[in-house]
Amino acid sequence: MSFRKYVTALSVAALMHVSAGSSFGENFRCPNGNIISEGSEIAEVRTKCDTPTYTDKRSETAGIFGSGAVEVQVWTYDGGPNTFIYYLTFTNGYLTKIVSGDYGTRKK
Repeated sequence: MSFRKYVTALSVAALMHVSAGSSFGENFRCPNGNIISEGSEIAEVRTKCDTPTYTDKRSETAGIFGSGAVEVQVWTYDGGPNTFIYYLTFTNGYLTKIVSGDYGTRKK
């Protein structure tokens, strides 16, 4: 393979990787059926989804030398023993992470 073809193939592969990585975020189907995505504002999620089972709110240091503070909220949705628990993490008012856990424990 010539050097030029190699560089072109490598460039196309890198571009595909970058575009795929930036366009796919995690989604969550709320208990009421609405779908929200990472990057959503907390007010939008509050409007679209049912009330979470649990909430946790804390302040964390961030930035160079811990010079800034960010507000972190974790909302937990536990739909019971037949569904997975979901943890929605908000940072400074935006949904930044959606993680599924084990089966729920909450009685309906």
